[in-house]
Amino acid sequence: MQNSKIISSVLILLALAVANIGAQAQRRSSRAADRQVGVILQQLDRSSGRFRNSLTTAAAQQRIDQTRSGNNINTFQSDFQRATTQLNTQFNKRQAGAADVENLLQSASVINGFMARNRLNRRVQSDWAQVRNDLNSLSAAYGLTWQWHQQTFPGVSSIPSGRLSDDQLGQLIRRIDTGGEAFRTSLTDAFGESRYDQSRSEGTMNDRVRVFKNATDQLRNQFDSKQPVAAYVERLFASAAPIDTYMRNNQLTDRVQSDWSTLRGDLNSLGHAYSIATNWQISNEPPVMYNSDSR
Repeated sequence: MQNSKIISSVLILLALAVANIGAQAQRRSSRAADRQVGVILQQLDRSSGRFRNSLTTAAAQQRIDQTRSGNNINTFQSDFQRATTQLNTQFNKRQAGAADVENLLQSASVINGFMARNRLNRRVQSDWAQVRNDLNSLSAAYGLTWQWHQQTFPGVSSIPSGRLSDDQLGQLIRRIDTGGEAFRTSLTDAFGESRYDQSRSEGTMNDRVRVFKNATDQLRNQFDSKQPVAAYVERLFASAAPIDTYMRNNQLTDRVQSDWSTLRGDLNSLGHAYSIATNWQISNEPPVMYNSDSR
């Protein structure tokens, strides 16, 4: 009997030792993966910087008409930079996930389409090829595969569906909720800085934003209660579409434009996670020119 107790104790100790070794190995693997991603992000920062400089020079020399559809490279570059900053911020918080990488790849695909449609010099083509290589390495680090030959345009995401876990979807929905709050605040401040009376426009936008807020709350509550959410995602996009139209057709502050661009990127990721098309429609309503000078 005594021998049985000794044997049982030894087996328990061995099991605990094996579990501890496994946990240590897992932590080492996680740290190694973090270091790998950190190195890739540093390489991407350098390569995208070189591309940005060579592209600026090439665009000026070749006088690219940025008024043509799909040719607004300044906007594409700004979206790419914001997506890069967002990924770096999430990575530094140890919260980066596939959705952040896919958002970056989406913005990069728009630039890739621009590069395919415009014959630029060898230097800028080479610099872009290096950016793509770094993005491919980043994709592989997160277990993603990206098809560069699929052309995408602003507002149209090519994110593969079905790649996000429940935890990642939950993080994405919470980020949309937080991003919506940031956008509402910056939009209110933008209207407050206006030097002319646009009460009708402001009132309409406030109504649209309230509808979007309600749709976000309903989606979050439905997801948290583990109920089907596809219909709620569709409602969220229906409420976001008129806001996007307004933001495209009106020149507001850089802050509110940046907040909406970030929020729209997260919405694209959510839509494709549920296989819902996110082709933002551009209306023909006349723009309202915004005066950014304060009173």
